[in-house]
Amino acid sequence: MADFYAGTRGEQAFLGLDFAIHTTLLVLLAWLIPQLLQQRTKPSAAASLRRAIGQTLRQGIVAIQARFTTLYGELDEEQQALIAALDAIISERGEQPGQAPPYIQAGEPLD
Repeated sequence: MADFYAGTRGEQAFLGLDFAIHTTLLVLLAWLIPQLLQQRTKPSAAASLRRAIGQTLRQGIVAIQARFTTLYGELDEEQQALIAALDAIISERGEQPGQAPPYIQAGEPLD
């Protein structure tokens, strides 16, 4: 207590426990704040990988959807061409397109 009183009067150096605690806290904060900022702004390898995989999967799904849409369109065109060819063959035989030939009984399964 005597040192504190002498320090307040200017008769002695005033470096006590409070000064040591505050200096330590200041140094820790001066180191901790930039360290935390660096960790927050540094890109994470796991997060980058997760984003890259997600983007690649989305692009792959879009490509697959486009391919199947094209394939279904081609198959539909082929089906329509085959139906038209079958109708032409049926017409050549003198039968009505859309009607079953006489040897096929309605309601019976085809073997």
